[in-house]
Amino acid sequence: MTKQEFYIDANPAVWWPVSVSTPHPQGPVTQTFRAKIAILSEEAYDELFSEKAGDKPAAEQTLKDILARNARLLPKIVLDWELKNSAGENVSISSLAAILTGPYGRSISIGLNRAVNEVRYGLPATDDNEPESQNEKN
Repeated sequence: MTKQEFYIDANPAVWWPVSVSTPHPQGPVTQTFRAKIAILSEEAYDELFSEKAGDKPAAEQTLKDILARNARLLPKIVLDWELKNSAGENVSISSLAAILTGPYGRSISIGLNRAVNEVRYGLPATDDNEPESQNEKN
């Protein structure tokens, strides 16, 4: 881990590795991309994540309901990413909500939620890549 001088940033964010496991005929494959994740106050996290996945009680919510909730909430905290499609082209962060409700929605949602919680609770990244502060990356 690199030591840095501590400073207060008005809009703190970090580039963080996001590990995503997807099904393949030979078995699950784990791939990693980087996302720029906002660091919020605990009050802001609670407010953001208190939104329900629809009007149904938690026990009656479907995965579709939860993914739709994630598609509304994660774009508020995942500010950017370094993600490419199968042709090697950059995927715009503006497509995050649509991706979370598509065929990779479960996998990317799990990876992003894990990364957000690592940032929120100060946990080590699930990938060997060392995260960079916002100022190192810009």
